[in-house]
Amino acid sequence: EPEGEPGHSSGTSACGDLEVGGGRARADANTRTSVAVADTSEQCQSSTAGCGRLTMLFASPLCHLDAQRGPIPMVPLPFEREWGTLMQAYNEAAAALKDDVRTSSSELGLQRQPAVSLSAQLLTAGSLQRSLAPITSGGSTTVLHLSAHGTSDCLVLEEPDRPLTAHLLSCDMLRDMLDLRDRMTSQQFAGLRLVVLNACGAKKLGSQLVQGGIPHVVCSNAMLHDSAGQAFLRVFYGSLFQGSTVAAAFDAALVALRGDADAVIRASAEQFCLLPEGSFKHDEVLFVPVERPSTSTMS
Repeated sequence: EPEGEPGHSSGTSACGDLEVGGGRARADANTRTSVAVADTSEQCQSSTAGCGRLTMLFASPLCHLDAQRGPIPMVPLPFEREWGTLMQAYNEAAAALKDDVRTSSSELGLQRQPAVSLSAQLLTAGSLQRSLAPITSGGSTTVLHLSAHGTSDCLVLEEPDRPLTAHLLSCDMLRDMLDLRDRMTSQQFAGLRLVVLNACGAKKLGSQLVQGGIPHVVCSNAMLHDSAGQAFLRVFYGSLFQGSTVAAAFDAALVALRGDADAVIRASAEQFCLLPEGSFKHDEVLFVPVERPSTSTMS
């Protein structure tokens, strides 16, 4: 993990030619500013009642600029795999809901679908601020998923003007962003319901989010093995997309971890936290599946 504060060297990318992970990593801003996202908006239009949004913000800088030591290499994060896990959870939820065919009072078969659209973009100070405190209600997201390195009291972002370079966001900086929510309308404030911090040892940051008015925060209290994180996310989001409450989805993910064949994954179940702890308000459904006539009944 990075130490200290970033330096202020000039240039578009101070990390472009570092040796990282045994191979030469070169900065390519065009390919690193986004991941290929599957469009789920056709199944869930933003105008549909009860339809929500999940936004994934990811950061995987190659180096941290230290004022004295210069560029310090960082281990890249597999954000593409994490996005794949989210899409897998969506597809599995869609398949499960498709098999759950209900019949209305008029004997019309209805096919249930997840009421959520997914998108992803680079995690910078700007994108984080826009997600936490959107200027308009139309820019709000229901779930904010943050994929990044973490320290005891910092989240590692990327600098938009220096691609692949780390920017450390402290708890104080995060608090300033959350303070903007005090000026938001009730509709804007109600948009963001859950933040998932997929970063090691991010409980302090999670507590800051709760203090800033986020109703539900999922985070870890220790170093987190990647395989354990992906296993948790797949079950957690799969449950949410099928209409489970936040509490039920969290419990289902923990049960899945405790029943895994891998001892490392089983032990990781004790590292996940749902904040604020012990709150009855976690019995909230974020994504109520939408019901539409099944193709079989329309033919």
